[in-house]
Amino acid sequence: MMHVVCTTDSNYVMPTGVMIKSLSVNNNEERIVFHIVVDESVTTQQKKELNRVLCENPQHSLLFHLVDDTLFDDFPQLGASNPKLFITKATYYRLLFAEILPDSINKVIYLDCDMIVLGSIAELWNIDISHYALAAVTDMSERIHDFQRLGYNPELGYFNAGLLLINLAYWRDINAKSLFWELIKKDPERIKYHDQDVLNICFKDDKKMLPFKWNFQDGFIYKPELMELDEKKYHQQLIEARQNPIIIHYTSMAKPWHVECLNPYKKYFLKYLKQTQWKTYKIKRRFAYNPLKHHLGFFLRMLHLRKPLPQHVYPYSIMNNDV
Repeated sequence: MMHVVCTTDSNYVMPTGVMIKSLSVNNNEERIVFHIVVDESVTTQQKKELNRVLCENPQHSLLFHLVDDTLFDDFPQLGASNPKLFITKATYYRLLFAEILPDSINKVIYLDCDMIVLGSIAELWNIDISHYALAAVTDMSERIHDFQRLGYNPELGYFNAGLLLINLAYWRDINAKSLFWELIKKDPERIKYHDQDVLNICFKDDKKMLPFKWNFQDGFIYKPELMELDEKKYHQQLIEARQNPIIIHYTSMAKPWHVECLNPYKKYFLKYLKQTQWKTYKIKRRFAYNPLKHHLGFFLRMLHLRKPLPQHVYPYSIMNNDV
């Protein structure tokens, strides 16, 4: 039996449901328990909506785990790394999995809610991490992370925490929560990217790196000159992942449920959205439309004084072809 964990608050219930649907459809013969870690903002009605996503498959079940979000009231950098991202306390819930989930569960797959699963995760589940705290995929912006702030050698790398294969037994053995809390309380200035930084710092020597197909981020299909990771170092991995991505991670600010999202894999989110009770959901603008700012931005990009828009970031060979 597989155990899959997600975290959400009331703001991300719909995307969480769509992600779960995609995983369920593409792993319909596997026995899977979905553990949804929520706070008190998630209503009884929203829990019913998430349960309905799995009603067609008796092999799949869903359990809710309530977390006390006041534990994170004074945690660092909520929204500070980029105020437009509206980072909430829910991002830190991952740090409590070893305490929240039953002791009988020794391993879990964690998935962010802004993901879509396109294939079987059995291979991922069966990866041996018995000697590691977790397994994860390199972050799309690894090259530009501040390793001096993180406090370790860049050669150890930096992973994205959106997909984690977690050795919960190991976390309990080393009392991982105490490591997390000690870092956060003593060195909050080292934490910019929330629990992702915490996990990278605490497990810098204790991680197994996974193929890119298990957490296929937006930056993996940028034009080479715009990539924020070492394209030469990861060239072969990037090619292989582009040919067969299993888990798509929408890492830009504009998500596939936003009008502004131009990710060529957006269509997969819309595909599974239509298979849920949210099928009539109308995608909305992520940002308020301001004609003056729009035309000013266009002018500044023409002068190369502002970063290009996403349609100029993704290679045309990907944008114009079926992916």
